[in-house]
Amino acid sequence: MSTSRSIPKREVSAQNMLRSLLDGLAGAERVAERCEIVEVADLPALSRELLVHNEHMTTRLLDHHGAPVRLDVLQEELAGATYRREIVLRRADDGRPVEYGVVRMDLRALPPAAREAVLNKTVPLGDVLVSHDVLRSIEPRWFLRVNAEGRIAAKLAVTEPAFGRLGVIHCNGYEAIELLEVVPQDAPQTDSLTTGRRPPAKRKGHR
Repeated sequence: MSTSRSIPKREVSAQNMLRSLLDGLAGAERVAERCEIVEVADLPALSRELLVHNEHMTTRLLDHHGAPVRLDVLQEELAGATYRREIVLRRADDGRPVEYGVVRMDLRALPPAAREAVLNKTVPLGDVLVSHDVLRSIEPRWFLRVNAEGRIAAKLAVTEPAFGRLGVIHCNGYEAIELLEVVPQDAPQTDSLTTGRRPPAKRKGHR
């Protein structure tokens, strides 16, 4: 009798989305196989704080670090109205990597000025959507544990597992953006946040 585990449909769906996001990205061929779908309860406390919410990651990272982040685009592709890129977000003050991500979006869901800002690659996607007042709803769907080896670990400069989430952003009622966001476990807080972190302010239009 076979003892192989029956894979739940939710895990299959998550892996399908992950592979679709990564398919064809140079150097990302084995990323999906290093990721394991986990429950919220399986996330370490810091990872849960950074991932389990309905805000843009740039917002949560700013609240956590007390410093803005800058965008580093590793690779990108534009096929018609579909734009995909692999990125690392870094602290603006010391360049430390605080998030690895892959995003794929339908540019037709964004107003012209927001599309131009995305393609200019000067600020993170979340900041673009906020500054251009795009009506949006952010929906995390699955959470991931990423092995401490391979491409993501190297880009985050970590030697222990990292955790992330897969989700979508609805823009003007349309499921326009798919994204993978992974954060290191050892992301340090600023002294002010460590001694009594205030809860992040509610922001209109955030997930």
